[in-house]
Amino acid sequence: MRSASGRPAGLVVVAALLAATAAAVVDEQPDGRTPGAWRALDADEAARFDLGHAVFNTSWVPAGQPAGRRDGLGPLFNSVSCDACHNSRRRGRGPLDDGPAPSDFVLQVGQRQADGGIARGHPRFGHVVNTDAVAGFVPEAAVSIRYRARPHARPDGSRITLWSPAYQVETPDGAPLPDDLVLMPRMAPSAQGVGLLEAIPDSAILAGAQPRPGGPRGEPAWIDAGNGRVLGRFGWQGTEATVASQVAVAFAREMGLTSAMIEAIDCASHDDACRNAAHGGTPEVEAELFEAVLAFQRLETVRRTPDAARRLRESRDGARLFANTGCGDCHRSGWTTHDGLRIDPYTDLLLHDLGDALADRDIHGTPLRSRWRTAPLWGISTALEGGRPIRLLHDGRARSIEEAIAWHGGAAAPARARFDALHAEERQCLIDWVSSL
Repeated sequence: MRSASGRPAGLVVVAALLAATAAAVVDEQPDGRTPGAWRALDADEAARFDLGHAVFNTSWVPAGQPAGRRDGLGPLFNSVSCDACHNSRRRGRGPLDDGPAPSDFVLQVGQRQADGGIARGHPRFGHVVNTDAVAGFVPEAAVSIRYRARPHARPDGSRITLWSPAYQVETPDGAPLPDDLVLMPRMAPSAQGVGLLEAIPDSAILAGAQPRPGGPRGEPAWIDAGNGRVLGRFGWQGTEATVASQVAVAFAREMGLTSAMIEAIDCASHDDACRNAAHGGTPEVEAELFEAVLAFQRLETVRRTPDAARRLRESRDGARLFANTGCGDCHRSGWTTHDGLRIDPYTDLLLHDLGDALADRDIHGTPLRSRWRTAPLWGISTALEGGRPIRLLHDGRARSIEEAIAWHGGAAAPARARFDALHAEERQCLIDWVSSL
């Protein structure tokens, strides 16, 4: 096989990638319904892990219904359970075609700033457009998607078709949307292995943000925590610093459930009925249940099917091409956790500008400054198992790994160009390798 053009062989990088593959903390099993932990658990930990798994799969019901400790849903929400979006802790299934947005696709919103930036949340909706409601309440809006074909050509004359999404938000009263509203579409990411990402030292992430010759430089996802700043590492734009804050935000904004961390649900500024609705306790997600979900999230490992593991072990050229094209510059392997555990999530946990094509936009379609946390690639094989349709990137627009690469612009444009310059067999080899992670 001929080597990639325009980039050195990178044998040291390839060796590191292959070593990383062999040492990855990944649970090889064919069935995703039964989760595994990345370390041995004692009896108490195992019980808490199992309870967290049960809560993750629990369908919550509106306040006042006889449902034990699982009432309090809404009054406005998007999904009734964690699993409804995360699909056995895998990434969401995503939009399949034109039409209503599915429940595992959430339209976050922001407010356009004078300097071209985005303030998260908007008085009209809060932080998320809630598309469902309990009896007696009306959803905030209906969200639908339409796709427009966009051709992508390569130097060898081959072409693929990309699908560019446009979003329509219809409010119940038909009122026009505010001019400063920013639409921020988001797919549910994989929930597997997040505890291992949390265990990476801040210092290691910040070291990756230092300038280095010939490679893209990522930005730390700093979050203002009131009494100082903390490093974000979760969410498509690194907006949450911990597993706990990520879980609490999802409960409050997408399910309308309070917790000890977030004591108010995500109502629009004018929506007194939402704020004064009946509740299922204070907090609605009791401490024992919330802590169990955290334990489950922090301890669940990444899963890979035995077939994917075999293909990954047998593929040497895929790792080489991944390195030579520059994909591994941002989708980094070889991390060490606080406890000295070697993990290979294929992310630098930094923010990058990927160009206007992927940027969030206001309601007039104007792209605004957007930075994206490098998405972890580990566990991607579970999204592909069984031949199910795959949807990638922050809004699910990419229907394959090949399309996801083609959408990469901005700081990732040189790596995309090197991928496009490969021979067809090499491109397929790289795609097959990534699909085995």
